Amino acid sequence: MTKQTPFLLFHIDLRPSSNLIDGRLLLMDGPIVIERYIATSGLPQWQQRGDYDRVAKGPIPRPDKVGIQHYWVSTTAEWVPDVPGIAGEFFEILPTEVSLGDGTRRSHFGIHIDANHPGSAGCPVIVNPPAFKDFCQRMKGFKNKGIDKIALQIDYPA
Repeated sequence: MTKQTPFLLFHIDLRPSSNLIDGRLLLMDGPIVIERYIATSGLPQWQQRGDYDRVAKGPIPRPDKVGIQHYWVSTTAEWVPDVPGIAGEFFEILPTEVSLGDGTRRSHFGIHIDANHPGSAGCPVIVNPPAFKDFCQRMKGFKNKGIDKIALQIDYPA
């Protein structure tokens, strides 16, 4: 039996809401869910369908909206303690910049803890500190196995 390459799936039900909407970031190995993290993307009131074109407010765009099959997440964390909303480890999402069909550009996404500001400027963020610590350890484990990046798929159900 061949071992699958791990990947991430971010799933959130985008809808009108004045509250922050939680979704799930799943760490997968083929069809098997290794871990589930409560995560979100975007700011409160900016998590509706179509808000992915709202720079620094809306959720990360789906890959098909920016002409790619999926994103990639680096397994090496950058340390950015002085950036509000991140305040620690940041796993860069590639490509660094994407363009929507209308020319809107979104950039500098990464997976990090939801620190000191509810929500994010578009990054998928893990809301629970112990869960983020687990995520960091798992990414370090992938890096130690020679895996430099893992695929990230985004799912916003209809």
